[in-house]
Amino acid sequence: MSQKIEELKNQISQGNIEAMVQLGGLYYYGDDGIEPDQSTAVDYYWQAATAGSVRAMVLLGRHYQKLHNYSEAKRWFEEAIRKHDEPQAKLELGIIRFNYGETDAGLNLINEGIAGIESGNSSVIFDKLIHPHQSLSICLLLLSNVEYRKAGGDKEARKFLDKTMDNLPKLSSAEEAEIRERFGDQIELAKRILY
Repeated sequence: MSQKIEELKNQISQGNIEAMVQLGGLYYYGDDGIEPDQSTAVDYYWQAATAGSVRAMVLLGRHYQKLHNYSEAKRWFEEAIRKHDEPQAKLELGIIRFNYGETDAGLNLINEGIAGIESGNSSVIFDKLIHPHQSLSICLLLLSNVEYRKAGGDKEARKFLDKTMDNLPKLSSAEEAEIRERFGDQIELAKRILY
């Protein structure tokens, strides 16, 4: 066992909730000599979330979102909003609601989440930067909803594409190159549709 893991486990034994989140992250993605083990990671996240960690609540919501268990994802995002008014949880919950036909409520939550993150009110995102991949995903989500587009939704989609393009240069050059390589076709498609 690495020194880092031993230190985290020692901190956990002393009641450090954030150490649970950090150790959960090591297990979730596999790092520092640990093989990925999402079950163990989720156990650590759950312990931290039930002890009040907003980061753990959001991470649990994202985990369940990836599994397409949207009711459980919503539960954790709503808990983070109820207890901490967490902007990242609003953003994530807004995406779920938009996808399930609650377009106005979903978009309101998305915009509230982004405003909160950019104003520095997030306990989860520390650099006040909406990641270009996330803003591009929102842009494409809006473009995929035909009814929303017919009702004038392109203006809102353009806002998220602009945010993507504005934030790309704020990344490291390696991150920017990776985003452009992975999502360049989607960016160009969105530009053709919106401009």
